[in-house]
Amino acid sequence: MLHGGSLCLCVDSAEAEARAGWGWGSAKVSGGVSGSTNATREEFAKNVASATEKQANKSSAKRDVQVDTSYEVRETTEEETAIVREIQNINASRTLNFTFRQMNQEFITILHLVDVRVAFFNGFPESVIEVPLHELDWLLEQVIVAGKRGDVQMQVMDAVTSIHDWQGDHAAGFVQPKTYMEGSTARTFQAVDRSYVSTFDDSELTGRMIDVPGVILSVARNVMRTEGVIVESLLGQSSALDSYSENLQLLAVEERELANQRARLLNQREQLAQTIVERGDETLAKLFEQLFETEAEPEAQAEDAGR
Repeated sequence: MLHGGSLCLCVDSAEAEARAGWGWGSAKVSGGVSGSTNATREEFAKNVASATEKQANKSSAKRDVQVDTSYEVRETTEEETAIVREIQNINASRTLNFTFRQMNQEFITILHLVDVRVAFFNGFPESVIEVPLHELDWLLEQVIVAGKRGDVQMQVMDAVTSIHDWQGDHAAGFVQPKTYMEGSTARTFQAVDRSYVSTFDDSELTGRMIDVPGVILSVARNVMRTEGVIVESLLGQSSALDSYSENLQLLAVEERELANQRARLLNQREQLAQTIVERGDETLAKLFEQLFETEAEPEAQAEDAGR
C-alpha cells in the first residue's frame, strides 16, 4: 500500500483553475489552497466573482459611444459626400431638447457545483488517481491501508455531505446513498444526485426564477454598456414669450378656429343645396335662395369694390 500521499476532493484541490468566457474575453482564477471545507469553496467562489467583475468592468469601460451631429460617407473613388441634418424647432415659445441614452446590459453569473470527484496524489505526477465519488471505496482499497480506510472514508463523506450553498443553507440531498444488488447481496455507496437542482430567485428585480443543476456557490451581477443608443425629444416647460406675444398666439389660434368653423358651415350649405336639387323641391329652393340671398349680396358688393 502507498503511504505519504494525500487524498483530496478534486473540487477543492490545489491549483484548480476556473475560466469563464462570454465572447468578449475570459476571466481566470486559480485556487491556491487544498481541502474540502466550505470555507475553501467560499474563497474559490469569491475569487471567481472578483475575476468576472474585473473583466466585465474592463470591457464595459471600452464601450464608449459618441453622438455626432454630422453624417459622412466615404467611397473608394475618393469622392466625399457630407450630409447635414438640420432640425427645426416649430415651437415658438419653448425649447426642444434631445436626450441621448446609452443602453446597458446586466449579466448574472452563477457559479454552481455539479459534481464531486476524489483523487490521490503523493507528489509525483504519475501517482495521480482520480475517480468519481461513487468509486471512493475502490480508491481507498488501492491507496489506504486497511486500518485507516474507515477514518479516511468518514472524513471524505463528512466533507461532501456538509456542503452549503451561497446563502449558507445546507445542500441536503446533493450527495445521496445509492443501493445496488451484487448477486444476492445489497451494496450501498454514496454518489452525487444528477437530478439535484438549485433555484436563484430573481423575481423582485426581473420576475424570473433561474434553475441550475447542482449547488449554487456564488451569484454575481455585472452591468456592461453597449453600443446601442436611444434618442428622446423633450419639450421645455418654461415659456420664452411675454404676455403680449402669448396673447398674439391665442388670437392667431382663435382666428384659425373661426376660419375652420366657417368652412364647415359653407360645406354644410353646399350639401343642403345639392340635396334640394336632387329632390327637385321648388319650395325648398325658394326658401334656400331667400335665406342665403342676404349673405350673397354683401359678398358680391365686396367683389365689386375690389374691382
